[in-house]
Amino acid sequence: MDTQSPGISPFASMGIGDILDKSIGIYRKNFKVLCGITAIAYIPYILFILAYLIFLFFGDNKHEVGIFIIAGLFFLCVPIWIIILNLSQGFIINIISHIISDRPFSLSETWKEFFKFEKIFNLLMTMFLYGFIMSLPIIPCVVLFICFPFIVTSSYKALLTVLFFIILIILVIVIMIFALVYNFLVPVIVLEKKAYFSAIKRAMTLIIKDPLKVISVTLLLSMLVQIIQGAFSVPFVFLSIFLMQYHKGLYLVIQMLPQLSAIILVPVLFVGNTLLYYDVRFRKEGYDLEVMADELFKKCSKDDSENV
Repeated sequence: MDTQSPGISPFASMGIGDILDKSIGIYRKNFKVLCGITAIAYIPYILFILAYLIFLFFGDNKHEVGIFIIAGLFFLCVPIWIIILNLSQGFIINIISHIISDRPFSLSETWKEFFKFEKIFNLLMTMFLYGFIMSLPIIPCVVLFICFPFIVTSSYKALLTVLFFIILIILVIVIMIFALVYNFLVPVIVLEKKAYFSAIKRAMTLIIKDPLKVISVTLLLSMLVQIIQGAFSVPFVFLSIFLMQYHKGLYLVIQMLPQLSAIILVPVLFVGNTLLYYDVRFRKEGYDLEVMADELFKKCSKDDSENV
């Protein structure tokens, strides 16, 4: 099946409003494809939430075996969910790249183009490295938290408390920076074929080229998704409170519905991040000129071969 999103002008510089508008436009025109891909990624996560809710409302939550089963499901389902979610994001980015360059795409061809062992391996290993780096600043906080009860002297406790909050502030800043890096990391891996530290460095370089716009678009997209998700979830929260005492089965279903909203809304973030990535490259690196020059070269080469 070929799918195309008309009206997206390739190689055009976009303002913040344009990125948001085109993100929603691409999302609407390719709703089934984008949500279908994301839905597959969310299957392990939804299964875990479902198992947890069933155990919580119908099982003996004090039984050790049940607790171990839920813990096992968590450590099984959540990593699988994260892996598949990263793969689905990479696949969606491949699709968006076709749309932005105004080329019709085939899901089967895009699948073959994306799902190659080297590309998948680089994507997963780089995301694992990214997660590992993200976790490093947490270690000092954990160490201080563990050591705190063993400190007897009040002056040392006060010093450790101050040190803990300083490290916590630094941790928040680092997490915010790396959250921005994540927006560009998958596009860099998928579209530029970079991996590991070079991919992380490249993502940081793109952010530095236009930090204000990157932060603005990221915040606005996140706020948009959170507001819609919140508006969708609030009625179900009140309904679940009412049903909790009367019908546990229906209550379970109501609890699951807000989880499904992520499947519908997450693609908006993927599309917006990809558009932002291309916009930075168009405006700051002249990527549009590179692409047009490459296309012209291919056309000239084709004409020369035909003349021969």
